[in-house]
Amino acid sequence: FGPTLTGMVATVAVVATTRRHRPQGIPDVLARVQTREHPLSLRDALVSAAGAVLVIGGGQSGGREGPIVQLASTLAAKVVRAVGIAPQHARALVAAGGAAGVAASFNTPIAGAFFALEIIIGNFAMETFAPVIAATVTGTVVGQFLLGDRIALHLPAFTVNSAWEFVFYTILGASCG
Repeated sequence: FGPTLTGMVATVAVVATTRRHRPQGIPDVLARVQTREHPLSLRDALVSAAGAVLVIGGGQSGGREGPIVQLASTLAAKVVRAVGIAPQHARALVAAGGAAGVAASFNTPIAGAFFALEIIIGNFAMETFAPVIAATVTGTVVGQFLLGDRIALHLPAFTVNSAWEFVFYTILGASCG
């Protein structure tokens, strides 16, 4: 009952209070970075993040990467606009904001950088590489300062009980590859 109720409450809240009547997420960041036509709304990002917190807290499956990328990229876009940074540099800085959010949330600066460069920007050009790397390192340091040095995902212990397992792992790797 809990996941259904929180899902309904979050849906009504997001649809009723956002400009586009839907949650914002990574596709909105991609549209902003690729076309520069769709401004990111801080209010919509905050409502979408609050909806995600409610839904995940209510027991539904979901990840924190979408709201983090949306919120961090929106804040970066607002700072870029307020400071008056040229549009050709704004793209990299908005992506760097999203990368810093991923890096801080998951304690993974390299994964955050690759996420921004590969998914949000779509290339590894030097003019985008440096700001993204600087943002992910800074995001990781700030995240560690606020949340402590932690492991983002706890995996169960892995043990090999027999040498025969390697035969099956090799077959599995070859067939999946």
